[in-house]
Amino acid sequence: MYIFLSILIAIVALLLIFIVIIQESKGGGLAAGFSSSNSIMGVQRTTNAVEKITWGLAATMAILCILVARWAPSSNRGAATQENSVITDYVDQATIPAPADAQPFGDVSTEPVAPVEEAPAE
Repeated sequence: MYIFLSILIAIVALLLIFIVIIQESKGGGLAAGFSSSNSIMGVQRTTNAVEKITWGLAATMAILCILVARWAPSSNRGAATQENSVITDYVDQATIPAPADAQPFGDVSTEPVAPVEEAPAE
């Protein structure tokens, strides 16, 4: 379902790009090149139709984006999470014996350490 909705979003995006490009802007835009179609339907009717198509495609895009969020794959669902927990359980249960001649790091003396005196301020 996710892939199907993603393909629909791509198609709607391409249609929306095309419709926005042919819209007549204040400067004339590419819609000035389609003047023969304006004479058939009339300038006002063509502008209204293109605007309605733009709003419809924008609403469709918004709805599809909301729907794709519902079916989007996530990392906290599915088999991957189950495998990670099995691996984590196995690692937690494993015990690795320390070598016989292992020595701890650092100073391990049991003698108390004298506190460090601060230098007098000048």
